Amino acid sequence: WKTEATMQPGPWGPGGKMSGTQDCTWFDGGWQLVCRESSEGAMGKMKSEAVLGWNGEEKVYKYMGFDSMGMMGSATGTLSGNTWSWAGEDKMGGKLIKSKYTITFTSPTTQTYKWETSDDGGKTWKTAAEGKATKS
Repeated sequence: WKTEATMQPGPWGPGGKMSGTQDCTWFDGGWQLVCRESSEGAMGKMKSEAVLGWNGEEKVYKYMGFDSMGMMGSATGTLSGNTWSWAGEDKMGGKLIKSKYTITFTSPTTQTYKWETSDDGGKTWKTAAEGKATKS
């Protein structure tokens, strides 16, 4: 996938435009998808890795990821039609931050995504990033 996003300033950095590539492959057994991304932009170069998969014990989709900027995150997800909705909470800059991440497949080869965060327990949400990806 080729990715483009606009990050807003926050505990993760100053924000700005980013572009990159993402490669996802199925892990042996077919239960987890392993994704590696390289991107760059106003915040410099970044690499990330994530695992998405079905947790049969808990009967939910799970996400676990980390990046070269020192961030680590986890979330649980649901699928409805062509939209994935992920929710998690992690510490960033010493604060507990709730996150919502929505991915909508607009076609088999394109998707849009939006990352929203809340630092007040989910009362108010701010857009942290928005972007799109195109299958290459």
